[in-house]
Amino acid sequence: MDDTIMENPKKKKSIAFYLTISILLTTAAFETVTIGAAFWVIRWSDTRHYERKISEYFQFLSENLSLPVWNYDNDGIKKIADTFAQNENVSMVEITDENNNVLYRQIRSMQPVTMKRIKNIAFSGRTIGHVKVGFAPGFGKPYYRELLLSFLILVMTLSLLAVITGFFLRKILKTPLNNLIEGMAQIARGSYAFSDHLYDYVEFRKILAQFDRMAQSIRRRESELADMNQELSASETRFRTMAESVPCAIYRCVPESPWNVQFIGPQIETISGYPASDFIHHKARSYADIIHPDDLEMVKGSVKLAMDERRKWIVEYRIIHADGSVRWVYEEGVAVFDHQGEPAYLDGFILDRTEHKQIELELKKSEAHLRTLIETIPDLIWLKDRNGVYISCNPEFERFFGARESEIVGKTDYDFVDRELADFFREKDMIAMVSGRPTMNEEEVTYADDGRRVQLETVKTPLFDSEGKPVGVLGVAHDITQRKRQEEELRNLRNYLANIIDSMPSALIGVDKEGNITRWNREAERITGILQEDAAGQHLTTVIPRLADEMERVRESMKTGEVRSDPARTRWEKGEMCYEDVTVYPLKANGIEGAVIRLDDVTEKVRIKEMIVQSEKMLSVGVLAAGMAHEINNPLAGMMQTANVLSNRLADPQLPANQRAAEEAGTSMTAIQAFMENRGILRMLENIRQSGIRAAEIVSNMLSFARKSDSTMLAHNLSELLERTMDLAGTDFDFKKKHDFRQIEIVREYEDNLPLVPCDEGKIQQVLLNILRNGAEAMQGEEEAGMKRAPRFILRLSHEKKEDMVVMEIEDNGPGMDEETCKRVFEPFFTKKTVGKGTGLGLSVSYFIVTENHGGRLSVESKPGKGSNFIVKLPVKRKTG
Repeated sequence: MDDTIMENPKKKKSIAFYLTISILLTTAAFETVTIGAAFWVIRWSDTRHYERKISEYFQFLSENLSLPVWNYDNDGIKKIADTFAQNENVSMVEITDENNNVLYRQIRSMQPVTMKRIKNIAFSGRTIGHVKVGFAPGFGKPYYRELLLSFLILVMTLSLLAVITGFFLRKILKTPLNNLIEGMAQIARGSYAFSDHLYDYVEFRKILAQFDRMAQSIRRRESELADMNQELSASETRFRTMAESVPCAIYRCVPESPWNVQFIGPQIETISGYPASDFIHHKARSYADIIHPDDLEMVKGSVKLAMDERRKWIVEYRIIHADGSVRWVYEEGVAVFDHQGEPAYLDGFILDRTEHKQIELELKKSEAHLRTLIETIPDLIWLKDRNGVYISCNPEFERFFGARESEIVGKTDYDFVDRELADFFREKDMIAMVSGRPTMNEEEVTYADDGRRVQLETVKTPLFDSEGKPVGVLGVAHDITQRKRQEEELRNLRNYLANIIDSMPSALIGVDKEGNITRWNREAERITGILQEDAAGQHLTTVIPRLADEMERVRESMKTGEVRSDPARTRWEKGEMCYEDVTVYPLKANGIEGAVIRLDDVTEKVRIKEMIVQSEKMLSVGVLAAGMAHEINNPLAGMMQTANVLSNRLADPQLPANQRAAEEAGTSMTAIQAFMENRGILRMLENIRQSGIRAAEIVSNMLSFARKSDSTMLAHNLSELLERTMDLAGTDFDFKKKHDFRQIEIVREYEDNLPLVPCDEGKIQQVLLNILRNGAEAMQGEEEAGMKRAPRFILRLSHEKKEDMVVMEIEDNGPGMDEETCKRVFEPFFTKKTVGKGTGLGLSVSYFIVTENHGGRLSVESKPGKGSNFIVKLPVKRKTG
């Protein structure tokens, strides 16, 4: 064919012709490209210019409109927009807020819109609106007519130059090219002898040099090709060795069905149980014969689809082993295409995946079980990546968000809850990932599906990749609402029981089996001054040393399980003897052993009991006094009667019987009277009679006082009652105490016309006697201390009409009392007297008689050195009911 071309060159167009045509076409193409490029550059430049102007317009608008739009300043918006709309290139302006509500719009009806632009209006980084501008058709249109005329003149000039150039090129190149063709024919025949005169031009001589280098290169390539074939053979040997050493079976087959195997590695025998030779060219069977029938079409489809898409295929399927068992294999391959684009070979490898598949199936089974477990757990369970995007969640979590898992996956908390709660969730996620360990927190949330509000205890565990970098968070939230409610109820119950324990009047102290304090109520704090937090954990004997001898009783109670008590245990407090009951209750619950010690201050109880005993003694004394008074009254009556008879017989001289007796004795009544007057016998008899009368009155008062148990509430004149009491007090002379009531000055200040007062005469006399005797003793003590004041009582009686009470005041000029003593003077057993001189019960009993028995009042006013004034108030009308 080449020879034919060489021999008949006129049958084809010459190079000169092609060059001429090429020059013309190239010139035309150049002109076209140049004109087009120039036009494009000019239009691009203009477009950039106008786009820049548009950007400036928009920048101006967005910056100036941001504040008015943010403040909804319609006047400001309109003023700025009207100014901008006056531009002749602007045919439409529209301004909207972030919700696309139109704030301003102006359209020039006579001017169509050819170009629109929209830009966001932002304030402080937030989009608050949009501005849309339309431009008129003439905007940005360059003056193309003048430009087109200039380009047309240029095209004509270049075309003329191209024609002239082609003519000369054809004339210059025709003869050298013919000579070059002849030289190439010689090269084709293997002759490299060229005549230099044939190539007068440098360019053709360069071409000749290139042909020579090409021939030398061909010879070198032939030598290199031989070397490459040798290397290829060695490489094939290495490939076979490698193919036999890998665990997979490498193969090559032709794509015709059923895949004619050209080569397959010996590992196929381990995988399938059949030797490799069985599959070569279908010697015994084709590879498709051992593919599981249920998977064959899937495998064929996968391979065909991969070849059509010119990509590799990856497929897992089952084969039937020679022993009849089913095996899983993994195949990866790719099609090799020829130069025509047709598949020539299928290259790939087959790997036994039976063991891995079994593990995978077990993992899937385990995963299914785990998934079932997770879905049935009532807790919320979810999984997030490091950016807070949900990867998975269980049904309980779906109910929390009110969405299906498919709707949750790929989204974040911000898509379902308010920002504040989402920020809280995100903060806890970051804490878990940054700390690198599980974190726990409590949170209160609302379920989206039913609106119920629950408290959750959430544990967030960070997840890490193989390099130890956090990749996400696993969250588990347990509903603790019921537990919190129960804890609150338990806390309230504990507080309730604690309040009961703290409100009890007894001091309750809990101790463990070692004697360390575990409970300490408010009464224990009060009597010891030690707070609960200071006492807790300390040993009982450290906090209350006086209970050291009770520890044996505590241990015995815990050992036997029986209550132990120590009643009326004595103790000294502020110089006074007090009494307390100590009771030990064993405590054993939930494997904890201990005891509760109850301390009861029974000082008042003991003293009241002693008061009762003392009252009974006083009652016995009263009975004894009544008996004594009765016994004294009989001889006294005889003595007084005898004194009266003796006085009558001696004092009356006219009595016939006296005269007869005097005459019989040899004297006269005149002499006898003279003797008696001279010796004071009549005066003595009168003294005996007056003393008898006085003694009778005392005995009468004693009998009246002793009969108090039989007395009833009768109306009494308190002035008379006070006088009778003074008579009783006047008989008081104590050799031991060395005071004589008769030596005390009595000042009476009685109000006239006092109403009668219902009272128990004996008990009121007891009260008055107590006050008088205490006052007399106090004044006697002052006298013994060297004070020169004469003892004095001021007795006052008055009627308080406002309260309708009769007031008795007994004021002495003794040493008086301080404020503290005044506050405690009516307390049982309180006394300032030395031991043996008083029990401290007199005034407390008196206070009880006045206030409880008579509904009155008993008080004292006193200052040191100013004496004391006891005030007794008794109601005129006795209260009933």
